[in-house]
Amino acid sequence: MRDVSLLLEVAGLSLQRGNGRTFTLPTLHLEAREAVALFGPSGCGKSTILKALFGLGATSSDRRSGSVRWRGEDLFAVGAARLREVLRLQVAVLAQDAANALDPMQRVGDQLRAVSQRSPTDCADALVALGINRAADLPERYPHQISGGQAQRVVFAVAALRDSALVIADEPTANLDGAACAAVCAQLSALRARGAALLVATHDPRLLLALSPRVLVAKEGAFVPGEAEVGAFAPCPRDLDGSAPVVLRASGLGVRLGGRVVLDGIDLNVRRGEVVAVLGESGVGKTTLARALAGRMALTSGVVERPEGCHSVQLMSQDAAQSLTPGRTLASLLAEATASGFDIAANARWLGLDAALLDRTAAQMSSGERQRAALLRAVAVRPAVLILDEPTASLDRTAGRALLHLLSALRERAGTSILLVTHDTELAAASSHRVLHLSRGQLWQE
Repeated sequence: MRDVSLLLEVAGLSLQRGNGRTFTLPTLHLEAREAVALFGPSGCGKSTILKALFGLGATSSDRRSGSVRWRGEDLFAVGAARLREVLRLQVAVLAQDAANALDPMQRVGDQLRAVSQRSPTDCADALVALGINRAADLPERYPHQISGGQAQRVVFAVAALRDSALVIADEPTANLDGAACAAVCAQLSALRARGAALLVATHDPRLLLALSPRVLVAKEGAFVPGEAEVGAFAPCPRDLDGSAPVVLRASGLGVRLGGRVVLDGIDLNVRRGEVVAVLGESGVGKTTLARALAGRMALTSGVVERPEGCHSVQLMSQDAAQSLTPGRTLASLLAEATASGFDIAANARWLGLDAALLDRTAAQMSSGERQRAALLRAVAVRPAVLILDEPTASLDRTAGRALLHLLSALRERAGTSILLVTHDTELAAASSHRVLHLSRGQLWQE
């Protein structure tokens, strides 16, 4: 008799990409209330394997083999209509790029109600359980009016509202601060207690600690049982010349969005060669501050003084794909703006980017690879000021440490000033001269 608690059974799943890379999941048995984590560095194939289970994201040049069974049904043998039915009714797939999973033309609350067929009160309760205040107007906003962390929780709320038997979550805590991460982990645990199985891809040690899942680690393209290795950030040397000139100055900076005050009279000075970290809860306005300082959005009040030159201030967006032109290879993007003497190959290696990645487009990269590619493009012009919005959100600790050393080298060799917008308190403490906190539209220092 078949075990009715067995939901997902995988044997010898292999996906060979058109570029020749192969990723495999040799075996997996997932029962109700179980949790399994695919753990490994960016680009190791975590997202690829999750999509391959249900035939998502495949191209005509990909070759998939092996066996995937859902409640005993061979998913390789069923048609597209049946696959869509399983995904709609029994499985919730939470994509890593949450913002792009939302319809830009519909309000957040309308989308939640449409996909869940639940009441406005139920949708609001699901958001509250994920750390979004009931008094917030988030359901009335459009996707471009919410932060990356808020978008992640909106997409996650769908799984809670649909009571899915299996929740597949790709880096569900990558863009979240401590409080928001704890809320998501608590909700995942609640889904598990109600009977759902969890299959997550992550490089976040906080998630492993909260869920205590079975861990499958990436080794030479295959995910096999093992121990997750997590290292800490080592502090970078960062002496600062107190007499260095101010290169970025904000005076009375204010921004309103949709009638809501996001930033209110902020004053900020950043000196040449200084690293300043800005911490704050998800949705508090960190990305708005980064965009305002970089000149990417209109101010309601105040003024920002920047160095002269079209490439003097570079912003690396939280959504790294926004920094990479669609359809263009990384090599072609670097060729049009790289400063004289900048060693592309050496800096790519420093960031853990394989040389082959230079010939790929953003669509052909993993989320973490896009993050590092966007950073490489930003530093290649040797800007006076580099503004980084959640630069380690999609990176494992190894890649994060490489990024720290690159930032330190930029500061020491070229005097680059860096504004680091992050929710990672450890990263902020290890890398910056000053740590500022953004709350209720105001900046304050520890």
